[in-house]
Amino acid sequence: MSILSFFLAFLFFSFIGEVFNIDWLMTFYYREVKPDGIIFEARSPWIPIILATVISYFSWKLGKGIKKT
Repeated sequence: MSILSFFLAFLFFSFIGEVFNIDWLMTFYYREVKPDGIIFEARSPWIPIILATVISYFSWKLGKGIKKT
């Protein structure tokens, strides 16, 4: 449950960053093919990763609490 919530939260924050053009939430992908090789760059800011980690922690705690009852 926590891994799923991490990826869903990360995708949600990336989507919000793309829609509202918020740079500190966007996940960047850049690929350029040149005759002398391929340039590949992928970046992600820390804020969505930290927020997704916090959300996944709380979902883990929620799942752990539901499991006991």
